[in-house]
Amino acid sequence: MEPWQLQTAIEDCDKAIELNPKYAEAYNNRGNGYASLGNYKRAIEDYNKALEINPKYPVAYNNRAGAYWSLENYRQAIEDLKTAARLGYENAQKSLRSQRITW
Repeated sequence: MEPWQLQTAIEDCDKAIELNPKYAEAYNNRGNGYASLGNYKRAIEDYNKALEINPKYPVAYNNRAGAYWSLENYRQAIEDLKTAARLGYENAQKSLRSQRITW
């Protein structure tokens, strides 16, 4: 995606959040936009908000793991992957299995 497309997607998420501040998926998606732009700290803020709204949202844990990994915070990334795996998220389970990490 081009940066201008990502910015447009972020703005769409802003509007969705304005309409429904409890919309965890909008925070997660906005976080993905920021992560795609390389703004991992801002992405983590959005993933945190998504998880505050829905603590059992495995995709947000998985996405936050990716942002932490990009920031070289491997310990936190693995913890988030483990949480996503325990919540049944298959992508996280596969990632951990490939590294021989149990959850």
